[in-house]
Amino acid sequence: MKTGVSELTHRSPWVLGAGAVLVAVVLTWLASALLAFRHAPGTTSQERVMQFFSPGALDWGVAVLFGVALLAAGRRFDMRMAGPDALRDAVSLGLCLMALAIGVSAAIDVLVELTNFGHGIDAAFSGLIAHAAALPLAAVAAWWAERLHTEAES
Repeated sequence: MKTGVSELTHRSPWVLGAGAVLVAVVLTWLASALLAFRHAPGTTSQERVMQFFSPGALDWGVAVLFGVALLAAGRRFDMRMAGPDALRDAVSLGLCLMALAIGVSAAIDVLVELTNFGHGIDAAFSGLIAHAAALPLAAVAAWWAERLHTEAES
């Protein structure tokens, strides 16, 4: 245990912060998946799909974009991030994949909201707009994280 802690103290806090964001998003997605498949009488399939893809929302797009910004800031302000680092590469790749997953989830949520117009146009339209708002955020986060990852490899 002490070896792991001493190893973390030599890591850049920028990478650790970005890694913490990544872990939070992954764990939230796991929790959403578990909730989507729980036994709850009366839960519709539409509600289960929306629960499973709930990380495709604006707040999780902001979280991933924040994680990518931490990595980018660390590259600029922390000299420890100049050399090769497997953890930094894994975090940047993970953030890129999560941004893509958030974008796909948001797109699926938009499609599900389109089927919801029969239950009230106001609720369906507001849900559609809310999920569509996550799309550009996820796209920028994925592009930026991929760019950081490829720059680190070269």
